[in-house]
Amino acid sequence: MKEIGIDISDQYSKSVDEFQDKKFDYVVTVCDTAKEKNPFYNDKQMIHKNFKDPSEIEGNIEDIIYEFRKLRDEIKIFIKETFGVI
Repeated sequence: MKEIGIDISDQYSKSVDEFQDKKFDYVVTVCDTAKEKNPFYNDKQMIHKNFKDPSEIEGNIEDIIYEFRKLRDEIKIFIKETFGVI
């Protein structure tokens, strides 16, 4: 992400429980497991897009980096097509 100017160094996976008191217009799930565990969230519109799980990427370091970049770019396209922003 740093390659494209986005700093995610302070980000971490969070439980949906951390957001119980937050208000959202949309909730986006990006893997089938999350979709199954959270079919709805506070009656908000759910958007689902399944992406390859990066923890399942195998190969040498070049292959892994290539797959992570590909996944990053797929997410970027999804965000732009779905929300019109990047």
